[in-house]
Amino acid sequence: MRKGLILKAVQAAQQSSFRIAVIPGDGVGKEVIPQAVRVMEVIERYTPYKFEFVPFRVGWDTFKNSGNALPPRTLQGIRTCDGGLFGAVDFTGVSGYHTPIVTMRRQFDLYV
Repeated sequence: MRKGLILKAVQAAQQSSFRIAVIPGDGVGKEVIPQAVRVMEVIERYTPYKFEFVPFRVGWDTFKNSGNALPPRTLQGIRTCDGGLFGAVDFTGVSGYHTPIVTMRRQFDLYV
């Protein structure tokens, strides 16, 4: 595990408010992510933790509108957050479309 991630985890344990990237993406993500936000809102009511939800758009719809499934500005915005909720993205097989999940995993050192 990278030192930066460990340090960030230690710092997060000492804070009580968090910026959360909300990234529904495509398909089922548009259904499940709003429900995850609702769960976190309940957590806020019963714990000292507070969340600022910051919406971001990625995926097929974003690609159709901008030509990029994960615009650089979105990636920069996600970096300003303490954590994130990510739904799902379509894999279309369309030339020029690159699924944002791979890029995000590489950029944020997230692997399963």
